[in-house]
Amino acid sequence: MKYRISLLVMAVVCGGSESSATEMAWLEVDTLESRLAGSDHTEVPVSELLPEGRILCAVGSYAFDLPEGYDTAKEDLENAGLLPVAEGNGLLFSVDEERHLHSAFALSVWPDPVILDVAEPLCIPAASAQIDLRKDTRSLIIKLERRE
Repeated sequence: MKYRISLLVMAVVCGGSESSATEMAWLEVDTLESRLAGSDHTEVPVSELLPEGRILCAVGSYAFDLPEGYDTAKEDLENAGLLPVAEGNGLLFSVDEERHLHSAFALSVWPDPVILDVAEPLCIPAASAQIDLRKDTRSLIIKLERRE
């Protein structure tokens, strides 16, 4: 790996299974760059990244709440010390259909090798979500979006 995500503040895996531990491995810089395949932009269906039935969520700096219906995930995140989200960070995490936390990664929202572009808390089922992946001069930018 050429370099690591330097502002990967915290990696938390809940649930204890090996599949949970590797669920967010696609966030490695080399993996993201290979998805771009020499381009500056691509869209990646989340269903290619997460197991069936998962929901991917993104929240930004200072977030202390999640969309309605995610109280279980909110409690899991609070118990793990991940909510509220620290200044300068965003949180990308997956939950199952019962809204239990499986994996969470804190990423920078400021220029860094990999940054998360997030405005409002957002949770989208993997089958309906995509990652908008862009490369600028200094960073790989990840944005969670609803597929059209």
